[in-house]
Amino acid sequence: MARLLILCGLGLLIATVQAIVIPFAALYASGLGAAPFAVGAVVASGFLVPLLAAVRIGKIVDRFGARAVITVGAGLLALAAVPVAVAPSLWTIAALAVITNFGHVSAIVASQRSVARTVRSRETAFGWFTTSVSVGQLIGPLAMGVAIDHFGFGGGTAATLAAAVAVLVLALAVRRRLPGPSPTAADAAPVSVRRDLRADPVVPVAILGSGGVLFAMGAHQAFYPVVLDGLGVGAGTIGGILALRAAAAIAVRPFLAAWVRASGSRAVVYGASLAACGVGIAIPFLPAPVALAAAASLLLGLGSGLAQPMSMVLLVDHVPPEHHGSLLGVRMAVNYGAIGVASVALGALIAGVGPVAAFAATGAFPAAMAAVVWRRRGQVDGAAARR
Repeated sequence: MARLLILCGLGLLIATVQAIVIPFAALYASGLGAAPFAVGAVVASGFLVPLLAAVRIGKIVDRFGARAVITVGAGLLALAAVPVAVAPSLWTIAALAVITNFGHVSAIVASQRSVARTVRSRETAFGWFTTSVSVGQLIGPLAMGVAIDHFGFGGGTAATLAAAVAVLVLALAVRRRLPGPSPTAADAAPVSVRRDLRADPVVPVAILGSGGVLFAMGAHQAFYPVVLDGLGVGAGTIGGILALRAAAAIAVRPFLAAWVRASGSRAVVYGASLAACGVGIAIPFLPAPVALAAAASLLLGLGSGLAQPMSMVLLVDHVPPEHHGSLLGVRMAVNYGAIGVASVALGALIAGVGPVAAFAATGAFPAAMAAVVWRRRGQVDGAAARR
């Protein structure tokens, strides 16, 4: 339990940094005069390197343990804001996004692998870990909004640095409490990700469902700030609207196991949460942009709050323990790819057809994955029996 508390604290701070950086990068790029497509490209650039590296990072975690990878990830987070603090430009904003997300994927995959082995109930463990992540996602946009409103973009950069240094300090302070390499890791057979994906149909469903959620969340984080700013909504209010999603996730995630018990079905919980994400991102802004955007954020938070820990539970239940890091790395790669595609595609769609149609189209991905989950209900609900 002590290790779970440590991992929850790290998850909270890691998520805070990323939750500051994504909307901050979008607003900063827009403030420098970038067009919507350019804003999307800057945000998406942050997800390319983690997308390519996530699977390899997962394999490194499986082989060498979580301790070293979490420490390296924390160090990268602390370095990320230095370029934009020294010389603000679209290039250094892109560097901020790239380094932050590379540090994030390293630390978070290692943390997730550790969580999978902490307590008996994975629903409980991942429920509390992702609750802590949601707290960070709540704090991040609020800190970003307050910092920019009171101190300009320099204040946003300072908020990013402060949160990142806090991650590094905690990671170094608790390093000995984190799991190191397994004694048998050096002799373990290489992990075949392709074989694990083919061996059980629930594994790709869990991964792609998570990608559907992140597709919606990427649109929410990157373009809600830009569209609302264009409608005259202040940065503090935008931060509050983004934080509502995290608040809703916080409200439901500690009770993931109870939701599954009450419904009697993992597939029902997972499918309904994916559907909620699709509807939440598709709600149009007009005629009441603040009220409707707040309602949409709440619904998206409820859906993502249950879908993300559920996807991790299903994934680790359907692959061997020694492959957890690798497959969690695949999941993170898909997540980053989904956010990157959402950032670029939505920028182009908003420029071409406007925000209402663009956000409606975004909701189709998680809604489609909800239909797949319900169609494979028997396979999804068979996970607990084979744990």
